Amino acid sequence: MLYRRRYVLFVVLLLGFIWFVILPLFSKDDLAITLRQHGQDRHSADGLDTLEGAQPLHSSKRTARNTQVRSPDTGSNAGDDDDLSEIDFPQQPELLPVSSFGKARIAEENAGREGAWIEDTRRRRRRGRTTPSAPVETSKFNRSHQRQVNAPGHKGRMVRVDPQSLSSRDRRIYDSGWRKYSHNEYVNNMISPQRMLPDVRDPGCHSLQYTVDNLEASVVIVIRNEAWMTLLRTIHSVLDRSPANLLKEIILVDDASTFSHLGSQLTKYVSHISKVRVMRLKYHRGASYARQLGASIITGNVIVFLDAHCECTEGWLEPLLSRIAENRSNVAVPVLDIIDADTFSYLAYSASRIRIGGFDWSLAYKWMQMPDHEKRRRSSSIDPIRNPVMWGGIFAISRDFFNHLNGYDQSLNMFGGGQNIEMSFRIWMCGGTIETIPCSHVGHIFHNQVASGEPSFSREVLRNDMALAHMWLDEYKEIHFQKMGIESTPEFNNTADHLAFRKRLKCRSFDWFLRNIYPVLFAPTLALASGKIRSKMKVGSGICIALTDLDTEKKLTMASCQSSDDQNMLWTLSQIGEIRLKNDCLDYPGDYIRVYSCHGGKGNQEWNYHEDGTIQQVGTKRCLSVSASVGRRLTMEKCVASDRQIWYWQRIDGRESATTRKQAIKQELAKAD
Repeated sequence: MLYRRRYVLFVVLLLGFIWFVILPLFSKDDLAITLRQHGQDRHSADGLDTLEGAQPLHSSKRTARNTQVRSPDTGSNAGDDDDLSEIDFPQQPELLPVSSFGKARIAEENAGREGAWIEDTRRRRRRGRTTPSAPVETSKFNRSHQRQVNAPGHKGRMVRVDPQSLSSRDRRIYDSGWRKYSHNEYVNNMISPQRMLPDVRDPGCHSLQYTVDNLEASVVIVIRNEAWMTLLRTIHSVLDRSPANLLKEIILVDDASTFSHLGSQLTKYVSHISKVRVMRLKYHRGASYARQLGASIITGNVIVFLDAHCECTEGWLEPLLSRIAENRSNVAVPVLDIIDADTFSYLAYSASRIRIGGFDWSLAYKWMQMPDHEKRRRSSSIDPIRNPVMWGGIFAISRDFFNHLNGYDQSLNMFGGGQNIEMSFRIWMCGGTIETIPCSHVGHIFHNQVASGEPSFSREVLRNDMALAHMWLDEYKEIHFQKMGIESTPEFNNTADHLAFRKRLKCRSFDWFLRNIYPVLFAPTLALASGKIRSKMKVGSGICIALTDLDTEKKLTMASCQSSDDQNMLWTLSQIGEIRLKNDCLDYPGDYIRVYSCHGGKGNQEWNYHEDGTIQQVGTKRCLSVSASVGRRLTMEKCVASDRQIWYWQRIDGRESATTRKQAIKQELAKAD
């Protein structure tokens, strides 16, 4: 009896201690976090239903169903070959504010999410967990402003971690993240999946009014062994910064990922978001095949392809859809800003420094500045920019136009790359237009190497490049083969089918593309003049313009045309007016003549070779001259057509034979090497 009284007294004292001492230490919001986290740990509907404002789960059970999708390359049902496993279509109603698409775009709410994420992350780490298993209700949290602005990565700020200061355990985690994902995974996990980003648009973009004509976007994101938090930020940035009436759905296509968090954990996470669907491939088929498959099941009338390591900024979607609404054959590309792979800082390009895509004769993609002819075509810094080649697979395209083009070419090897160049050729030559939209910004993590231990496939790259040359370069394919050191033109099995496809769609030639869309690419077959540039002046056996390659710089000189080493005298006048020797061009900024790396932008490097033999710089209207002094140096003077300004240079007849053309290509590429 005595023990029972002592027990009752102990319980009463314990309850009093909890009521008067422990509970006052917690705010109402802290209790809400604890209750919600308890519900998430159990993965139960009861746990979610205890939250304030949470809606009850749908009464009917969600069932996964097998769906047959027509294979784009064979025309058969992909399901018949077991290429696909389940296609998950979550049927749950919206439970949490993160799925309200647009209502959560207020900056204060986003900042509140970041503060909640910090507290929630701390609690999960104390429990031995590092990633959330379900979306987190955060709009009710009332965190201090100081905590919000100090959130790691807030407003795109960098997060620096000194690996030398980490413990041995954390250093192993740090190094493992770099090896596994080719980015700083340690920092990645410190940043909220719904972090705020700055509005990086040009001020002129804010006053634009967009007309979308009932267009709805279906966003297709291909996943292949992606880091958890980068994937979540991609998804939530689309949800939180896209107007509800413009975003139809998000299709996640899992290309047979091998990481466990992309399995049931991902399915459970997105099951609470009504506009997100998951499609899973049983076998690794490559990004282009996965995009094609995702595009085949969309319900929106515009397809937006994104990578799984992107962050969309405010107002990213409306300009893309508006440009497509103007013309359904327009393909809209956002400005690709940089998310630093180490610090995860957001580095945006201003409207005046936007880069576009190009390639060389090896068909290797390269970034380049906007050429002068494109600058002259545009009337404003926020006007769309014609883009010869897209980078990767981030673009928006009308579903009907995508199907009209037959989508991605599935004959290319999935490991060989080049699908972006092939798709760009397909769009431009078969009736479309590719434009970069300055008012649409999407951040992207540019990995320095292939992550997740994916091997290198140099043989497949060569095969895809040869296929591209056969399919699209027409007579210019000889330049590519010579550039790659291929003496004889290899055969390609699908050439006949591809030519029939081009004929059916009335596609233009590569010559049209080169002259109208990408004139900055130097083509030896389009050269206007070639060989030594000899002065009319009678000096010895004749003097020619030569390039002397010194240790510190390259210098222009006048040298004897009979020199035994004449490789430094073989100049070419390109189709856009460049005077080239290998990759160097004559450049006149207004003070002195020099050589500078060819940039394809004309300007200081644009010249005219007139019928009277004078060589005039277009911008300054001054002529290339030999100085009157004893030194015989190269100068720029007012054009008077004197002997010092007359040059003999072999002009090239554009009607030369194919044999002569091949020889010219070989000589030009030999000089370039």
